[in-house]
Amino acid sequence: MAFTQTDLDKIQIAIATGALTVRVNGKLVTYRDMDELLKAERRIQLALRPQSQSGSIRHQLADFS
Repeated sequence: MAFTQTDLDKIQIAIATGALTVRVNGKLVTYRDMDELLKAERRIQLALRPQSQSGSIRHQLADFS
């Protein structure tokens, strides 16, 4: 399922206003609670993230001599 920035904006407006019904990806969706809405927000954010950022987290350790 492809999400758009508009879908994310609508979810974030719903979170800010406390609404649980949102039209996302062309469908009217009613979430059970705010926790479910926040999970949907995170899922959309991850889907919109550029491919270069979607990989694993990289760590670099300092090398002291």
